[in-house]
Amino acid sequence: MREATPQCVATDGGQACLDIVTSTIPAPLCRRHRMEIALAIVPEMLRAAAGPDIQQPRELPPAQQALIDDAVRAPLRLDAHHPACVYLVARGDRVKIGFSTHLGQRLDTLHAEASDVLLLLAGGRKLEGALHERYANFRVGNTEWFTRARCLEGFVQEARRRPLAAAAPPVTGTAPVHTLVRYPVDVAPEELREVAARAYRPGERGVHLSEIVAEFRARGVPALWSLADLGRAYEAAGVTVRAGVRVGGRVSIGIHVNDLPALEFSNAVGA
Repeated sequence: MREATPQCVATDGGQACLDIVTSTIPAPLCRRHRMEIALAIVPEMLRAAAGPDIQQPRELPPAQQALIDDAVRAPLRLDAHHPACVYLVARGDRVKIGFSTHLGQRLDTLHAEASDVLLLLAGGRKLEGALHERYANFRVGNTEWFTRARCLEGFVQEARRRPLAAAAPPVTGTAPVHTLVRYPVDVAPEELREVAARAYRPGERGVHLSEIVAEFRARGVPALWSLADLGRAYEAAGVTVRAGVRVGGRVSIGIHVNDLPALEFSNAVGA
């Protein structure tokens, strides 16, 4: 049976289009089909030609924008824990925006080198969130990776001219807790809960915040926080902090054993 030859069904100036529709030879199109193809193809071609720079960064509320505008550069440290910093790390045509308190370990997990670090800014989760929102139009899926757009490159170049944050003061093994009040708490809730469980001594009624500070110091964190700030950080992480917890015959601010996170607590006891 002979197949019917496909015909253009559009009209051009009130007249039917009589040209044969074929994919094997060039075929003239009526005006309507030319417009349909142009509307379907040309915008996509323009977007491809312009690349990501056709998009612009998002406008932020003043408070979030101030976090970005006021951020200073952080020194590059790869050997140990350090105050929280937001990093921009490039891999090909993508940039990862994240924050860390141990950049050396983070680069290892990303299989990246120090030369891949485009920018370090002093700050933590709030600054990271502001940058994520600012450049959300360039975000790759539901990740912390962003297209390396021209406006993002411009921000990196501008921020590289900002002053450098002061280096963390040295910490000795016998330094009292009050001398460690240097930086705000900006540690992930998971790490806060895990460190609290590690600092707990089995058989005690709980763990004092000062003991948690000592556990952080044992991990090489160069500077910590006031006990009040640390307590607020635990409350924000969903862990109840009590004004009077008896540990080793001494009563002080801390976390009662019944309030220690169950999963981390069981891991710490069994370690």
